Amino acid sequence: MYFLENEKLYRSPDQGKTWISILGVEGIDLRIFPDGSLLILGRDGVFRSVDQGLNWSFVFPGGDLIANQILSDGFSTAFMFYPDPFGSGLIRSNDQGITWEKVDLLNGNGNLLFNANSGQACNNIASLFTASLTGEVYTSTNQGATFNVYLDLKYNLNALTISPAQKLYMLTIKNGLYRTRIATSSTKLLTGNVFDDANKNCVKDNGETELPKRIVKVENGSKINFAYTDAYGNFRFPIEQGDYQFNVPSSNSYWNSCIKSISASTYNLNDTLYIGLQALSKCPFMEVDIQAPFLRRCFESDIYVYYKNSGTIAAKDAYIDVALDTNFIYISSGKPVASINGNVYRFLIGDLEENTSGAFTIRIKVSCNTKLGDFHCAEAHIYPDTACNLSAHADIKTSALCLGDSIQLRIRNLGTAAMLGPKKWIAIDQSISNFKASTIASGLFVLDAGQEFNIKIPTASRVLFIAEQDDSNPYKQASRTEIVSCSANPVPGAPVSRIDNLDEGEPFISKFCLQVRGSFDPNDITGYPVGLSDRKYIDQTQELEYIIRFQNTGTDTAFNVRIANQIPINNLDLTTLSLGSSSHPYQLLIDPTGKLNFSFQNILLPDSAIDQKASHGFVSYKIKPIQKLGNGIKIENEAFIYFDFNDAVKTNKEFHTVGIPIQVKVINSTQVGKLQFNIQPNPMSQHAVINLINCDKYEKYFLSCQDLNKVTLWTKSFLSNTIQIERENLVPGMYLLSIRNAKQEQVAIDKLIVK
Repeated sequence: MYFLENEKLYRSPDQGKTWISILGVEGIDLRIFPDGSLLILGRDGVFRSVDQGLNWSFVFPGGDLIANQILSDGFSTAFMFYPDPFGSGLIRSNDQGITWEKVDLLNGNGNLLFNANSGQACNNIASLFTASLTGEVYTSTNQGATFNVYLDLKYNLNALTISPAQKLYMLTIKNGLYRTRIATSSTKLLTGNVFDDANKNCVKDNGETELPKRIVKVENGSKINFAYTDAYGNFRFPIEQGDYQFNVPSSNSYWNSCIKSISASTYNLNDTLYIGLQALSKCPFMEVDIQAPFLRRCFESDIYVYYKNSGTIAAKDAYIDVALDTNFIYISSGKPVASINGNVYRFLIGDLEENTSGAFTIRIKVSCNTKLGDFHCAEAHIYPDTACNLSAHADIKTSALCLGDSIQLRIRNLGTAAMLGPKKWIAIDQSISNFKASTIASGLFVLDAGQEFNIKIPTASRVLFIAEQDDSNPYKQASRTEIVSCSANPVPGAPVSRIDNLDEGEPFISKFCLQVRGSFDPNDITGYPVGLSDRKYIDQTQELEYIIRFQNTGTDTAFNVRIANQIPINNLDLTTLSLGSSSHPYQLLIDPTGKLNFSFQNILLPDSAIDQKASHGFVSYKIKPIQKLGNGIKIENEAFIYFDFNDAVKTNKEFHTVGIPIQVKVINSTQVGKLQFNIQPNPMSQHAVINLINCDKYEKYFLSCQDLNKVTLWTKSFLSNTIQIERENLVPGMYLLSIRNAKQEQVAIDKLIVK
């Protein structure tokens, strides 16, 4: 509880029984936000505290922009009207006062002349109310972007205020007090708390700890919105009409959320809605992210490593192995190197408690032997990396071997179970932007545990090999391998030949591969993987990683930076959001519509002319598409970057297209070793002929036909290199034909289409 009197601030720790004077700050207005942070408006500007007034940080200057009050919606938005020679101006903050921006006050006819001394008000949905010099009351429902007449009392006004019932009160100079008949907002603000429900009764009991940084999913009919818990596990959410359901999705299977349902018409807003998370397994869940904003040859760069334990118990003796590209020269790191094995650097983390995280940097120099356009990679692997209570599943991994005149592709099932059904693979020439023209080869595969599939393809300058993951895999991320400069006669000046597996579907492994660049847009957003062709195709289950970079290209130090990033919640599942590495500490706020606000308070980012390297910053996160998002859907994402009080810098609009349009090449698409077979005709009507190429004519083979549920319909044996099959009882559709040798080893597979 706080009290402001004669510009002196007091705090009561016991609900008003005693009061303590807070020294070091004076003010004329005070605002308190749900997470307990304070804003106080003083003669010298605005100050902010996150520790009950013990320490204050300066967030907005005084001078000509001194206001007489701070307005707030009680959630995250704050406003200040200030006097200027023409009437009044407006300053706005969307991150609880950390960063501010000026707003032009306009209506359809141009500038509006507000009376700064007539009072202003703000309701709980951030609608603004202010009086003009001629007595009208104007309102804005878009945070001050535009204003329209709300009513006209015909009297000069002295003050405006909004009551807890959201009705507007207007005090005139000579004609008394007026109140609107209806509320300015039908919205009510609900207060909630997420906690660790240790005894699993969905009731918050004494001693049960709050859980910060949790996304709360709120469903109101078909409408889905979100909230985000602060450092104390608290959140606020605006409710209007109807029934609401609250739950807290988890990034892993170790937690289960209690589900709370309320009715807006009967819910008591004085009550806190407690949502418990229950531990299903006692197990750590280790996650790591490694990132670098850019690479320049012959220059130093920082690599950022972020790690966390999202499990239910502490991880004992944790450590991270970081594998650096051979063209990265290690210089120093923020955490001591425990050991070095070749290009792998080990960093000891120690015991990492549940729901905790950490970060450190590694400074490297990019070798001068690299060339512009070359790609260089780094990988981080955090331990312990064992998962609890995983059922048997397939685990598909790709690899490749450069043979000079060709490339051998390999798909292996490293899991403990057979695949549930056939999946597609494709090899793409990334130097060709047209998807159809860039497809080198494609096909289907089905593997038992421990089995592998091999095929040779022609060489190309830069090949991306993708195999879909099996549905039984808990992470469901396709496996990707990149083959660069595989050639028996490399072209002079071509990149160094390399083969990189790009998989990072498991949360305990993270990789990046960046291109060495000379110049670049300093304020941009990039999504990884880049995607295939100019349409940027991605698999339906592909997790996306976004990196938002910013640079202070101004002429002075930037004290505060804010990034506003509206997640397209119709296409991306916000409940899968996983925060990654960043260049500087930040505070994250998520509004109900899914907009992310990253606020870097006191970042003190120097301008690029003073310190080019230190003028850069970035933030990153991972997120998955909504399940069963249709093929061809375009996912777009952009951000707005605010440096102090300057206008927003708009980034590019990043995009991806859902669904890789793999056209399986039926004829000669499957090869294991030297064995190939084709089907003629395919599709077939009544019968078809199977021709084996390069087979051992004296060996016995077995041909099996399976449906897409992997049910074997028939098996035939043969000794020759040709066998004719009949339609028999096959209904129209797709089937799998697989060939096994006498040792019952699968040596080839392809699809058969029946008309």
